[in-house]
Amino acid sequence: MTSDHEAWIIASLSKISKNIFEFGTCSGKTTYIMGLNSSDDTKITTLTLSPDEVKEISKKKEDNTISFRNIINESIYNKFLFSGEDVEKKIKVIFQNSLKFNHKEFKDKIDLIFIDGGHTYSVVKNDSEKSFDMISKNGIILWHDYVPGKQSAKDVVKYIHEISKNKKIYSIKGTTLAYFKNE
Repeated sequence: MTSDHEAWIIASLSKISKNIFEFGTCSGKTTYIMGLNSSDDTKITTLTLSPDEVKEISKKKEDNTISFRNIINESIYNKFLFSGEDVEKKIKVIFQNSLKFNHKEFKDKIDLIFIDGGHTYSVVKNDSEKSFDMISKNGIILWHDYVPGKQSAKDVVKYIHEISKNKKIYSIKGTTLAYFKNE
């Protein structure tokens, strides 16, 4: 779950973003926050597994078992906190495995990307690599659950440490967020 401090950061970044993409909808809490705090003409796309797709996913050798279990537990929704609310009109939900998602229509177009889907190494790597291709000039990628030492976040941490050798990745003190700003 996002803390109040993290929600405030996401809300603040949503105010200055016209195109937002989220990997991992879960209950739709952060999607709802982004919808409530962005302008009326903002487009928000959120990607999640449908409850039916959960049966089709499989754990890769390099993936953390706890993180894989969490993918299953967090992919039970087909209605979200924003469902039926006014902000829903600017939100498009795509029910698809991010490993199979063709991101090309979003290339260089997304101002804010929030990565909080599957926390297995293969999914974090996939979602991040697609995000680096999707990010607009001056756009921001936020990763949730950057928590060194936490077992269920170890693949997130591992991947971020790997890419930080070639890209400037920062953690936000007092949060579980890490970010990259395209410049």
